Amino acid sequence: MLNHKNRIDDYSSFLKISPGMARSILIILVLATGLTLSFMRYAAKDETGFLIEAATMSDCIHEGRWFGNEAVGWHGFLFKTPAALLFTVFGRSVFLATLTNIIIAALTCWLCFSLLRKVLKSTVWAFAGTWLVITTYHFLICLPTFLRDIPAMFAVLLLLHAIIKKSNKWIIGLCMLLILDAKEGVFFALAPGFVLWVIISEILSWRENRVARTEDKAVGSGQMAPSGVKDSTGRRVSSEQLAPSGVKDSTGQRVSSEQLAPSGVKDSTGQRVSSEQLAVSSSKTVFLVFRRTVSRLFCGFFPALVFLILMFFTSVIPLNMLDATILGITTSGMHDMKFNFSSKRASKGIKSYMKDKAKTAAKKNGQKAVNSKQLAVSSKKSEDRGPKTENREATEKAVTVSSWPPVE
Repeated sequence: MLNHKNRIDDYSSFLKISPGMARSILIILVLATGLTLSFMRYAAKDETGFLIEAATMSDCIHEGRWFGNEAVGWHGFLFKTPAALLFTVFGRSVFLATLTNIIIAALTCWLCFSLLRKVLKSTVWAFAGTWLVITTYHFLICLPTFLRDIPAMFAVLLLLHAIIKKSNKWIIGLCMLLILDAKEGVFFALAPGFVLWVIISEILSWRENRVARTEDKAVGSGQMAPSGVKDSTGRRVSSEQLAPSGVKDSTGQRVSSEQLAPSGVKDSTGQRVSSEQLAVSSSKTVFLVFRRTVSRLFCGFFPALVFLILMFFTSVIPLNMLDATILGITTSGMHDMKFNFSSKRASKGIKSYMKDKAKTAAKKNGQKAVNSKQLAVSSKKSEDRGPKTENREATEKAVTVSSWPPVE
């Protein structure tokens, strides 16, 4: 019976696929699927609003003026700009807008594969993980559309790629800005987790550096051999780990507990460090950790903060009212956010929610909420009263003709 590791090796040797070939296969599949499905769909619901905003941006670009004062900021505007530029050159087309989304989906596939290969250290499992991502129902539904889900996914994977690659903290801040523009709800959902990640990573980094400094002091003072005592994996063993086991140094002599005890720590000159000096150094270390944490959080959120300030106070960034609603700076304040997070809202379906909203609006206007069944009965009674006259038919026909197409 083969164990788990042998199975992985067998799969890898059986497939024998290079990273470039695996990445190309996945990207070609995404492009082919998106282009095929784009010929069998139509724009509906939120997508129509995004298409209208891209068309408005295209008109402004064609006229040579900025669209900061136009209503084009619903779920951001940066990822709509490529479609607006294509509209300016080739004219308005649903297919061109869909094409931009398909290209972003292909880039998302490339990022996902690169990220998984860096984490899993295996081309086969990176291929399998990316395959699971691009074949999910929601990915396939959003692929041939102009919705904001694919750009939001691309921005999140870009952030994870920058974090794992240990990129510059300002680059991480720009990735957070892209998430805010792609879909503001995703940004505000990830913000608490981002803060916790920065704090935990700084604490872990401080602990690793403290252990390394302690070992370096022990080597400099002669308490530990320059070669250092290492375990079976080749890693340096700390004094706390060495004390109870009676570990020997590189010369074969047993190291005493006095030499390994934390109280016998000396500085680089060989002099013993007092407890007061240790307390001062620890307070300085805490201050340095706090300063680094604040610096990383500042760089992570400052671009998004500038983006929001320019949005609300200038015409540089188009206004996104969803950001204003989440932050509670609209006339209703935090009422909408509190209601969305309430148990009453979470336990009810969208249909019952809309029905309650209609009843509330009817009560405010001093009108009675009419049930749909009552409307059906009343319309049926009006039809049973008698046949329609020629004048009524002409009037209804005129109203129907005049109501389409809608006036822009």
